[in-house]
Amino acid sequence: MNLTEVLLAVIVSLAVLAGGYTLYNSVSDKNAVSATMQNLSLLRANIDDLYAGNYAGLASDAADGTLHKTGVLPDALADLSDGGKPASKWGAIDIEGTDDGSGYTIAFEGLGKDVCMHLGRFQYRTWAKVEAGETAVWTRGTDTTLNASALASACKDGNVTLTFTAP
Repeated sequence: MNLTEVLLAVIVSLAVLAGGYTLYNSVSDKNAVSATMQNLSLLRANIDDLYAGNYAGLASDAADGTLHKTGVLPDALADLSDGGKPASKWGAIDIEGTDDGSGYTIAFEGLGKDVCMHLGRFQYRTWAKVEAGETAVWTRGTDTTLNASALASACKDGNVTLTFTAP
């Protein structure tokens, strides 16, 4: 083999490795989004069961990790190294009761474009409102379908906070 053949072999090998790495990251993120969707459903059911329609006092900023300790917050959505505070693979999760106690929000912070798009479409019709950043992409009683173009626009730059409002 001469030097040209060796360089060509190295370049092809690097291209194959880069493609494999990209594919792995894509599959890994899709699996993480799928798991997050399941855990979001569980979190919502747990909140609804425990608070029974009066969400006054619901807050994720409790220093003692109350939501995790009471079993409301699934392990997969808790930062166990930080006292069980709500967190995902991508960033913090903020959970707050509304001022009047009639509802609550679950906000996922730091989401990338693809994660924001997938999670933003998840069971959107079951929420009172879904917001990507400052943009409402679904509002019950106002919208008949998800505003996909607004979701894409809000998610396009990444590092997005996606907020779900219930009930």
